[in-house]
Amino acid sequence: MALNTFPRPPFQFESEHPDKQLLVYLKESTPWYLTEEAKRQLRDLDPDGELNKQREPVIGLWEAVLRDALRGLKKHDPRECGAEKQPIDFESFFDEHSLGTERLSEVLKAFSKFESLMYGAQPQRYRDHVAHTLRVWIIGHGLLKQCLAGKLDADPLFDDSISPEEWECIWAMTALCHDIGYPLTAVDRINDRTRQALEGQGLHHLGDLRYGFSPWIQPLQETILQLMASKVVEVPPALRREEQAHVTHLQNKYYMKFLNSLDRLEHGVVSALIVGRSLVYFLESDLCHDPFDPLSEEDARQFLIRREILRAIAAHTCPEIYHLSFRTLAFLLFIVDELQCWGRPTFEQLMEEMQPHHNDEVTLKAFSPDRIDIEVVAAGNWEQRKRAAERQLNGIHKRLRLAVGTPMLGALRLRYEVKTEGDKGCFIELRDGRIEEGKL
Repeated sequence: MALNTFPRPPFQFESEHPDKQLLVYLKESTPWYLTEEAKRQLRDLDPDGELNKQREPVIGLWEAVLRDALRGLKKHDPRECGAEKQPIDFESFFDEHSLGTERLSEVLKAFSKFESLMYGAQPQRYRDHVAHTLRVWIIGHGLLKQCLAGKLDADPLFDDSISPEEWECIWAMTALCHDIGYPLTAVDRINDRTRQALEGQGLHHLGDLRYGFSPWIQPLQETILQLMASKVVEVPPALRREEQAHVTHLQNKYYMKFLNSLDRLEHGVVSALIVGRSLVYFLESDLCHDPFDPLSEEDARQFLIRREILRAIAAHTCPEIYHLSFRTLAFLLFIVDELQCWGRPTFEQLMEEMQPHHNDEVTLKAFSPDRIDIEVVAAGNWEQRKRAAERQLNGIHKRLRLAVGTPMLGALRLRYEVKTEGDKGCFIELRDGRIEEGKL
């Protein structure tokens, strides 16, 4: 995939070596929170090789970046590091083994071993998800820093209190973990392929593979769902206790949509549940519905950071969640993930890698808080790519659909077009409060 951005491009790609250009950008614009260990892991990657063919170094970098992003968020939490009058030695207290990242690393390693089965279960459509998360992180980091001024919108009460340094860490955790629940969603497809292959030999299944979360952790699962479906509200002055002036309120529309998404085993909400139960950072979230024991401002701010990460991960595969802004964490993850759909090799393409192969090219003509203009030139002819393009545009339309607050989109402009050789293709355009779809 070739990707160019405008204005203030964070990366310029050569279509033959897109991963090389990503790594060049990352080394030139190293995130502030990366430790020497993560930088060493970065140097271990072969700049001339494709990321999806460097599994062990990619997983090593994934682990290091996730740990360092968590470390960065904890370092910006004054409840843990102490106020100016009562500082503590952060380095001496910090223990990476207390984060829970090792549990997530084991999940990712198992995912990597399982991925070959998922390629075989859906050879025409399945694309890699291990190297993909690293690409999403790097691309989104560039867009966040250079096109969105380092800040996103989360809640009017706290938007100005989340620093650009924290947003970098928030993005890293979101991007790296957004697909970690994918294997569970693939089991049904593996069942189908196995059944088709063996029934032709006169064999009949005695039972399918069936996996789900343990019933013993259902209360924890319920709490995580409530966490990512809640918002922060201010307690009325008459009920406040000194500086404690906030509680969390369950947003029923989010809650029902996430429950429905879980019932369909969509991997976004499954990923959020795995991350929420694995990392101690989320187990220490302040979920408070009691106005008689409200949260302090910092407690509420820290809740919001955790909520944003889990909500964005869960929402990226939930088409019922709609967007009213280009400057939210959830939308940034959705749109960067969509960009990465072009050019990621399927199993069939990997099997044909000895054949001449042309990459899809993606150009970000504009990317800003109020305007996004994306052009995809897909390799192949229109009939080969038509279904994928139409499916992609339909997914975008669903997330910009008519709903409460839609008039807010009137000030925004988005154009996403996909074309192939001969300039055949289709587009979707949001402009002046109207959405138009059509053929090029």
